[in-house]
Amino acid sequence: MLMQLLRHVHYKAVGMAMMVTLLLDGLTGILLTLFMGRKALPDGASQADLQKAFEAIGQSPSYLGASLLLGSASTVLGGYLAARMAGRLPYLNSAAYGVLGLLLMLLLGAPDTPLWFDLFGDLSTLPLALAGGHWARREQQARQTPPR
Repeated sequence: MLMQLLRHVHYKAVGMAMMVTLLLDGLTGILLTLFMGRKALPDGASQADLQKAFEAIGQSPSYLGASLLLGSASTVLGGYLAARMAGRLPYLNSAAYGVLGLLLMLLLGAPDTPLWFDLFGDLSTLPLALAGGHWARREQQARQTPPR
């Protein structure tokens, strides 16, 4: 049964959606760090001061909350892209994207993040990806429905 389902996954669409969201997550992480770090850094800070400040920013509740919000949005977008690019079986392809994202988070996740952050990310990835697949499915149905 699982093997039959896996044959219908559009791996190129899932991979492309993952690449887009990884790039987007990296860019938003950099921008978020720069935005929040700009206020915390004194003028003429040394390299050691910069390192300490960026580590502190990465652990602050405001940074973690913003990261969760932006990461959740990019997960929905990734599920949408996987389903939309696949063109068929939107829930299967968005679920495949979500499973891949969850595996990457478990393998490559930062070891110093709080437990609540990791749990939220782990537990929300698949539902958020499926929400993106649902969004793509609704769009697909709207395009197929003739105007009245």
